[in-house]
Amino acid sequence: MRELSGQLIVTAPPQTHKEIIALLDQLRENRAVQITLETRFISIDLDQLPMPLAKQLRQTFEQDKAKDVKSVYLTEEQTGELIRHAQKLRDSSMISAPRITLFNGQRAWVRVTTAQSYVGGFTVIKSDAHEDRYEPKIATIDSGVQLDAQATASADRKFVTVTIHPTLSKIMEIKSEPFKDAKDLMVQVPKLSTQSLKTTVSIPDRGTVIVGGLVDRDIVIEGKPGTVSRPIFLLVKPSLIVQREVAAR
Repeated sequence: MRELSGQLIVTAPPQTHKEIIALLDQLRENRAVQITLETRFISIDLDQLPMPLAKQLRQTFEQDKAKDVKSVYLTEEQTGELIRHAQKLRDSSMISAPRITLFNGQRAWVRVTTAQSYVGGFTVIKSDAHEDRYEPKIATIDSGVQLDAQATASADRKFVTVTIHPTLSKIMEIKSEPFKDAKDLMVQVPKLSTQSLKTTVSIPDRGTVIVGGLVDRDIVIEGKPGTVSRPIFLLVKPSLIVQREVAAR
């Protein structure tokens, strides 16, 4: 065996050539598998869902003492029913629905965020006349969703092992406070709420798993005093893309 300009040159009996070809085909087929992860972050009031579906979703955030991340599998009918209710109910919301396509075993991430600018401070500029001038310093803070994921297909191409690590950040408020070096100037101080979880789960190809543990806090509901908290559910659906099968179709 030798290498010539990036090509593998093999001199061997025909049977050995067949075995090498079979091995190369297996290696290429393993790399020719891609996985699409469809995810949805849904904030919804369980009391407004049908009892069987609400009971199943409630399992995902009724955690034990170890506070493990909980997940349950949904059928295609249950997934469709949940999405329809999320779109129909007034108090529910679809926070984000990022999608990632990656190679078998690859790790990738996607961010869906909004940048908010604010005055974080002032720079003192001295002039030749010994007069101080204050130049505002503009800073930015991001709020939204970051999704870190890794997916590996099983040997029989029936299941996908997914390690998923979502992070949700939300700007709660931006307060104005006096600048420490000049009391007549005001700076803005943002308050950011951040939460994340990480779990590994095996999901059937084109099946859906729902993960609980995230919470949407300080929600204002019309007609109700004060604020409430509501669970956020993460729906994950992997779909295998085998290039050989796609080419055959």
